[in-house]
Amino acid sequence: MKPLLLLTDFSESGNHAVEYGYHLAKLLKANVTLCNAVDLAESANMLWPAEAYDSIVSDSGELLEKLKKHLERTDHTAGFHPQISCENKAGRLIDVVDALRENEDFYMVVIGAHRKGFARFLLENHSKSMIDTLTCPLLIVPREAVLGDIKKIAFATDFTDHKRDLDRIYNLIPMAERLAAKILLVHVQETEIKHIKKAEEALLTEISNKANYPHIFYACIENGDAEEGLCHLCASQQVDMLVMLHRSRDFFETVFNRSHTHKVAAKVTVPLMVVPE
Repeated sequence: MKPLLLLTDFSESGNHAVEYGYHLAKLLKANVTLCNAVDLAESANMLWPAEAYDSIVSDSGELLEKLKKHLERTDHTAGFHPQISCENKAGRLIDVVDALRENEDFYMVVIGAHRKGFARFLLENHSKSMIDTLTCPLLIVPREAVLGDIKKIAFATDFTDHKRDLDRIYNLIPMAERLAAKILLVHVQETEIKHIKKAEEALLTEISNKANYPHIFYACIENGDAEEGLCHLCASQQVDMLVMLHRSRDFFETVFNRSHTHKVAAKVTVPLMVVPE
């Protein structure tokens, strides 16, 4: 299994995401890289003197090493123990992540749900920008996420692109197999629509014929609000992880209408895996 890239800004939310990512890596039998990006441009906006930059980067490097030792010291479970490496870089978070991905093919990137009041070195909500720019799976971990077995993964679909959905489901199966998890295909709609019903049947038939994974199920949620329906499903159906596809949007969509992915990321209490289109 490819390694996981775990991002932190050393806030409570960021470190919890690292703990969750390490736990997930144990289940997947994957190694991890801990990463902190110190954005000197953002630091400059805080009017820190230039000579303090080196000290800021050095301090964050020490915090990464402490976090690494904490994970190693508190991992008393038997079985696989991920190898941990650290990357402490100056620069914009997305640029640092892109540079690391040029040298390492990470299975996914893990970040905390940085909601209001919980940013430290990441001085804005970087999880939002990562959703729109990252070209590999991104796992957003809310503070409410618990460390435990992952037995049910919900995959949200709107049935607008049959082939795309199939490709992403097939890519999800290897992870589900390692976790011994069920995959629950979920569609939220206000009322039953005939062409959606046909798409559902076609998708399920093709999956059953080709996926060679018997633990795939389907649920249709009637709710006029897609985000509310997905969040309610996660809370009521004991879903351990939610997966959503996210397409790039143009400037006007970004300014005037947040995507379903952004809205769910702001509300959901289970880890959200965002898969770029």
